Amino acid sequence: MATVSWKRGQFRIAGHPVSDEMFDQWVVGEGRSALREALRTTHLQWWFGNTRARRRLRRAVRNAFRPGGTFCAATVKQLGQLPRVVRGCAIGIQRTGHRQLCTFDPTAAIVVVPRGVVRNDIKVLLVRELAGLAQVRDFNGLTERVLSWAAIGAETALFDYIARGKQHVDESGRGIILGGDSDFRWNINATNGHYYYAASLEERVDLTGSRERRRFLAGIRELYQGQTVHLKRMRAEEARETAEAFRLLQKMDPRARETAADRARRIREPAGMQY
Repeated sequence: MATVSWKRGQFRIAGHPVSDEMFDQWVVGEGRSALREALRTTHLQWWFGNTRARRRLRRAVRNAFRPGGTFCAATVKQLGQLPRVVRGCAIGIQRTGHRQLCTFDPTAAIVVVPRGVVRNDIKVLLVRELAGLAQVRDFNGLTERVLSWAAIGAETALFDYIARGKQHVDESGRGIILGGDSDFRWNINATNGHYYYAASLEERVDLTGSRERRRFLAGIRELYQGQTVHLKRMRAEEARETAEAFRLLQKMDPRARETAADRARRIREPAGMQY
């Protein structure tokens, strides 16, 4: 069974991303037209034509989505954007007015980023960038299934890493994924839990340096604790209302969805909250 892993700051896909079960579900769904086309070009259709056409299609799929091939390599590259996606979600959540998910002081910001929002945004990114690749464009619907699998697998791998007490400084050098809570019941895109993302509001800070990072983390300790306590005290009705604003995303086709960063671009950035 194929897996997505996160090791030393990089994602890896081990195994073939199209399982037999995924192929079988696709070929009786969105893949019926592809199977009909394979049957049309099958010689001697009367001789187990449907079975032979299905096998040909399966071989074509295995080749197009093969590990190490163009599609898989491009997918791994795009998955590397996931920490940036977490950052984009944090900025989008702050700018769109979800104040109960944000805590600020003059030098730093901490934002609660629900995992379901991150999953939506990385899936949107993958579909936008990869669904039209020449190697896979003939497999309508299957590419989206594979990308959804990859998005969920990558997010799970990153969150598991963070949940083990690890941290990850993003490429800006001013933001860090500093923790996670797997139990908070958001139920956004059928997913619970959230990340805690912290950002320095001081332009010259570089959190890639261990000394600077330790100083920053020590300085936001109370801010971080305050945000976690605030969530624990949030009324159930508030939590449901907040989740509902995000949950609408899962009802949309991935190609038509916005990311949190997309939504943020349409909103004027509040003064003093740039990171």
